[in-house]
Amino acid sequence: MKRERYIERSCESVAKATFHGIAFVWGWLVMRDAGWLPWVFGGNLSLQELFVDVIKKEIPFGSPSKAVVDYGLYCAGYHYTELIRHAFFAKHGSDFAEMLVHHICAVSLLAGYLWANFHCGGVFFAVLHDFSDIFVSLARLF
Repeated sequence: MKRERYIERSCESVAKATFHGIAFVWGWLVMRDAGWLPWVFGGNLSLQELFVDVIKKEIPFGSPSKAVVDYGLYCAGYHYTELIRHAFFAKHGSDFAEMLVHHICAVSLLAGYLWANFHCGGVFFAVLHDFSDIFVSLARLF
């Protein structure tokens, strides 16, 4: 019984690490193609250009590319699913409340940037969230 639970949690961690790895690469490519990638992540923009010029042009009336919207909806769908799964179907462990708050915040951030048309900032934070979740999933695996 205990061994099956460890195997189940390991498979879940591998699946999540794979998802977040793919989502991170996809988001990074979307940001690079949109021209929003700062130099610290391999792009051509300085942080001043990103926060002054790009955000000034893009918010609130910018028109994001289809790839940006698809990435945002894909990530939002995943996090909505994780929120529902955690709230209604997962076992209530010792970190249930903290993870519930985490899922609610992630869904709020993703829905907020999609509704507010703040795509350049929202994609940036979604990519950072996916990047950190790769290592969280791998840590849970080991």
